[in-house]
Amino acid sequence: MGKRGSECLEPVFVTVPTTQPVNKFSIMLKYVDIFYKNTMGIMRKIADILEAESDGDNSPPSAGRKRKSQGYRDAPFTVPIDATREDLARVLEDLVKNGKVQRESVEDSLEGIVDSTREKIKVAAEVGKLLNETEKEKLLKTVKARFEEHSRNPEWKKLQEWRKDVEWAKVQAKLEANPEKMWSLNEMERTGGEPDVVGYDKKTGEYIFWDLSKESPSGRRDLCYDAEGEAKHREENREYIAKGNAVEMARNMGIDILDKEEYRELQVMGKFDEKESNWLKPPSKISKAGFALCGRRVHGNVRVFQHDAHDRDDRRGFRGSLKV
Repeated sequence: MGKRGSECLEPVFVTVPTTQPVNKFSIMLKYVDIFYKNTMGIMRKIADILEAESDGDNSPPSAGRKRKSQGYRDAPFTVPIDATREDLARVLEDLVKNGKVQRESVEDSLEGIVDSTREKIKVAAEVGKLLNETEKEKLLKTVKARFEEHSRNPEWKKLQEWRKDVEWAKVQAKLEANPEKMWSLNEMERTGGEPDVVGYDKKTGEYIFWDLSKESPSGRRDLCYDAEGEAKHREENREYIAKGNAVEMARNMGIDILDKEEYRELQVMGKFDEKESNWLKPPSKISKAGFALCGRRVHGNVRVFQHDAHDRDDRRGFRGSLKV
């Protein structure tokens, strides 16, 4: 088959008057363990911290010590139940500033509930690449429906063979544990790629998504291939200016552009790109010469050909691959 080979707290934006800047607490709160579906769990944890501080006891609450605070409502602070992580961070910062709790105690406690995906979530969070709960549910519902339709439709027989041992529940669990990948998958969907699982790489333990739209993804067309090609295109002062370039868009989406071998495998699965074409990732020697590859199906035959990287066409886009 060739190359196919913890949910975090979700923000509901509310207004909490404060002049405090977003701080380390905000970053830490973005890594909260996947079992915290809402603010309740983290607020109870914060209440424990504040209770220990007020008692002069910096140790965490034990089973033998009765808690005075039964949850965030009884803690010496007020936070809306739908507060965002940034809201909670600001409240904690104010409490530290007012001497009601020690910064080290808060940081140490929060650090204890950070999960193993913390660095991946950090990268995603810092550039705003996280979906909210509504977006997650919509995406999972859409992709699951497509997965199930392709699994029972005889027109997708080859795809069914490629992923015969793939279970949707395991795919969804992987997505939920990798929020930055779910964001990328949503970008594939948002731009018209209609992504679906095409296989599982046993060596890396990754599920592989490809764009399976019948034609070039509608939201990724009218592009040059790379930045150099786009620069040359603009220097020529053409009447119609490209909307960008495929390499940069793919990088921003967190996906890879299909190469020639992957594209030919895709075409084994069904009849794609009978009206439109797609940029394909070229070998470095071709790219350095200012060219790229394009692929499409013409009169029933799959064609892959070399093309100027600075060219643009509103009927040419690119297909992507995402490993989760």
